[in-house]
Amino acid sequence: MIDKIVEKALTFKGVPYKKGGNGKEGIDCAGLLTKAFQSGGLNIPSCPEHQFKIGMPVELQNLKKGDLLFFEDKNNNPQVSAVGLVTKVSKDKESVLFVYANPKRGVEVSELQNPYWKQFSLTAVRPLGYVED
Repeated sequence: MIDKIVEKALTFKGVPYKKGGNGKEGIDCAGLLTKAFQSGGLNIPSCPEHQFKIGMPVELQNLKKGDLLFFEDKNNNPQVSAVGLVTKVSKDKESVLFVYANPKRGVEVSELQNPYWKQFSLTAVRPLGYVED
């Protein structure tokens, strides 16, 4: 099931960012996750703060495909500023790729090890009952 969810999320690559959007004409991070999980027959909340509650926290060194990443600005904004879906973790766990909706570039895949992400506090969540071993 998680492969189907990740594949659906990746079909949105290049779709422009639109706050509150949830389709190919424009989408935000929460909408991207909602659409991806719907493809697996699962309804998750459309709000990042509620999406955070659908699973259990997971240590970054234990990330798996299908885990959710919640980014908060360390300096200015205590709210979730981006949400991503882990699409691939290398065998040595040195590289973690995730898909998310970038406000400037639209939906894209990024690497968690990119220095850009160091400015954010990160929490990872494994959706209960959604991620297969």
